[in-house]
Amino acid sequence: MLAKKFKLPIQGSLKNKKALKFLKGGYFHFKIFENKLNYSRFGIIISNKIFKKSFLRNKLKRIIFEKIRLEKLHLKPNRDCLIIVLPEIAKNFSTTPFIKDLEINLEKIFKK
Repeated sequence: MLAKKFKLPIQGSLKNKKALKFLKGGYFHFKIFENKLNYSRFGIIISNKIFKKSFLRNKLKRIIFEKIRLEKLHLKPNRDCLIIVLPEIAKNFSTTPFIKDLEINLEKIFKK
């Protein structure tokens, strides 16, 4: 599980910030913000329209946060990343092609 300090506080903290970069994927949209910390923070937004059941939304969040933790992306400095999940993921949730999409897009964001 990703530590709490690496999670982005989504509620109201990003309203006045302008995204540095906006990236579209097949199952996700990514908004990248600048921060002044020595680590990156990640936030995930999953609408009720995508999954009505909360356990499915939480399961997806855990999968994404675990992927970020295993790739050690949270240790790269000066980025806040907001991941917005698109409705297309509900069609292919049992199979996992969305993980490849997540890997490819996170690699684009954090490559140097």
